[in-house]
Amino acid sequence: ESRAGEGGTGHGEPGWGEGNRARRAGLGRGEPGAESRAGARGTGHGEPGWGGAGRGGGRGRSVSAARSEVLAAEAVSCLNRALDALRDIWEEIGIPEEMRLERTGTVKKHIKDLLDMMVAEEEHLKEQLLKSVAVYRQELDGLCSELQLEPFQIEEGSTILQMVKDLHSRVEVMLKQKRDRKQELKTLQEQEQSLCDILCVSFFSIDGTAVPSLEELDRYRRHLASLSAEKARRHEEFVSIKRQVILCMEELEHSPDTSFERDVVCEDEENFCLSTDNIANLQSLLQQLEARRALNEAMCAELRSRITELWERLQVPEEERESFAEHMTGSKAKTRAAVRTT
Repeated sequence: ESRAGEGGTGHGEPGWGEGNRARRAGLGRGEPGAESRAGARGTGHGEPGWGGAGRGGGRGRSVSAARSEVLAAEAVSCLNRALDALRDIWEEIGIPEEMRLERTGTVKKHIKDLLDMMVAEEEHLKEQLLKSVAVYRQELDGLCSELQLEPFQIEEGSTILQMVKDLHSRVEVMLKQKRDRKQELKTLQEQEQSLCDILCVSFFSIDGTAVPSLEELDRYRRHLASLSAEKARRHEEFVSIKRQVILCMEELEHSPDTSFERDVVCEDEENFCLSTDNIANLQSLLQQLEARRALNEAMCAELRSRITELWERLQVPEEERESFAEHMTGSKAKTRAAVRTT
């Protein structure tokens, strides 16, 4: 007993901690001090403090808040039971009151250290979440600027966790929008490349390195639709003129002798450059060929008229006329030669 009274347990162990501050702290049996102070301390996460309503009860009681209060009350009850058990042990051992106060102070210190550590951990968690909020806000502001959208507004009264969740979700949505717009821009540019190559027109004015706005994409789509319609119109015109050119060349027995004529007659229709210059040159070629054909037809018509007059004057039999009938139409070189020599 004397050794325990001097601060040890009788087994060579030192006595526990401080003196009578534990009594003033209200940790003694039946003393309300600890519970009342814990009740005044909220957790800072929307939950009421231990033993009381706490600061987090401003939103009204809920099932989770009620359960939290029950758990907090049970924690205080466990502490009180442990202190009661320690007092009973100390009393049976015969430890003097002063030493009991020291041991009670040590209990208080251990509990305080544990709670301080838990609070520090939760504060660290809170700081990390606030950093996440700041990072998401910064990323979101950049995305809003890139996508030319109004800044995202957090719902008023949101908790930190809700802000993290909402900001993260919004960032994911906007990143997808950014990817989709960039992909659509790339697809439209590939379509434009093909159209501009075949039509020989300039490209649409748009920054290929930036994220396009919805309005820019819409204008781009309408521009490409206009180019596609122009391509279809020019292609139809090209095919029609090409058909007439080939007919004229066949009748004139003219073989393509320039690179342009060879491109028109021999090249695949889908690969022919449908520039305005090419269409104009094609129309000019057709006009030249038609003029030559018209000249030959006029000459042949005049010679046929003379032949007919001679036949009438010489009273050429119908049988002889029939043998020349194949040369009485057309204006090919063979026909021209025949009507000249008749």
